[in-house]
Amino acid sequence: MATPHNLTYKQQMKQLEELGMIINSKELKKPTKLEIIGYYKIKEFSLPFLHKGRYNGVRLKSIANRFYLDKNLRMHFLQAIEKIELSLKIKLSYLFTNEYKDFGYLDFANWFSKASGKDFIKKQELLFKKKIRHSMKKSSNPEYKNKVNLNKEGLPSAWFGISLLMFGDIEFIIKNLSRKNAIKLAKEYHLDYKTLLSVVGLVHLARNICCHNQNLVDVKIKTQPNVRKLFRNANEIMYEYSGNQKASKQCKMVSNGLAMVTLCVKYMVDEIDSDYDWDDIISDIVELAHPVSKNGGELYHHMGFKSARSLRYLFPKNKRDLKRAQRRAS
Repeated sequence: MATPHNLTYKQQMKQLEELGMIINSKELKKPTKLEIIGYYKIKEFSLPFLHKGRYNGVRLKSIANRFYLDKNLRMHFLQAIEKIELSLKIKLSYLFTNEYKDFGYLDFANWFSKASGKDFIKKQELLFKKKIRHSMKKSSNPEYKNKVNLNKEGLPSAWFGISLLMFGDIEFIIKNLSRKNAIKLAKEYHLDYKTLLSVVGLVHLARNICCHNQNLVDVKIKTQPNVRKLFRNANEIMYEYSGNQKASKQCKMVSNGLAMVTLCVKYMVDEIDSDYDWDDIISDIVELAHPVSKNGGELYHHMGFKSARSLRYLFPKNKRDLKRAQRRAS
C-alpha cells in the first residue's frame, strides 16, 4: 500500500502545476496561498474543474479566490440561518407554553410522538434534562439562577429552556412532535409537516457546513425537500437534468446543489422577515458563478441554478442588487 510523501510547499505547487493548474512564477517563489489555505483545500475547491485527472488551464489564483468567496458565502448564510434558528425556538416555546404551561415541555409524554414507545420517550426526557442542566452551568445569564424561572428540579421554563438548545436539538424536537403539535408548528411557516421537517434538516446541514469551514458552494444534498412546495416558480430557478430512476427508466432530476440550500433558507427567512437584505448572498452567488479559466463556462448549473436569470425569480425584490452584483462581477 502506497504511503503519503511529505512535500514542501513548493513541491506541492509543482504537483498541482504538473496536473495542469496555472501557477505564475511569483506564486512558485512564494507559496503564500498554500501556506494560508492548505494543499487539500485548494484541491477540494478545484475538484469541479478536474477532468480526467487534469485541470486544463485553471488558475491557482482563481481557486484561491473561490475559497474566499465561499468563506464569505458561509458567513452570510450563517446570518440568515441564525434568524431561522431563533424563530424555531420562539415558535416552539410559544407552542409548548400555550399547550402545556411553563414547565410542561419537560414532560415528554405531553408532546412526544406516542409511536416511539414509553421507554424511549422516558429515556430521551432524561437525556434532554441532563443537556439543559449542562447548558445552564455554562450560561452566564443570571436569569437561569433566578428561582422564579425554575421548577422544583431546578430546570427552566420553556422560554428559557428552549433558548439554550442547539439547532440539532431543535431538529430532534420537531422530528418527534406529536401529529397535532407538528401540524400546528408547520402551519406557522405555511408548510405541511413533512416539508417543514425536510427543510429544517437541510438548513441544519447548511449551518454545520457554515460553522465548520466546509465547502458550501460545491455541496450536494442527499435528502431533498420538495422545492415546488416552497416556490411556485421553482422550475424557473432549479437546474434539471435527465437521470435514471430504478435502473432504465428516464426521469427529470432536480439538481441537489447550492440552489437547493438557497431556496430553503430563502423561503424560511422570508416567512420570518420579508424585508431581509439578501444583497450579500446575491453578490456571493454571482461572483462564484463566473469562470475560473478562459475556456470555463459559468457555474450556475454546477450550483444547481437553471441560469443567471434564475436569480431574478428567486430574488424578485432585489433586481437592483442583482444588476449591481452582475456588473461588479463582469
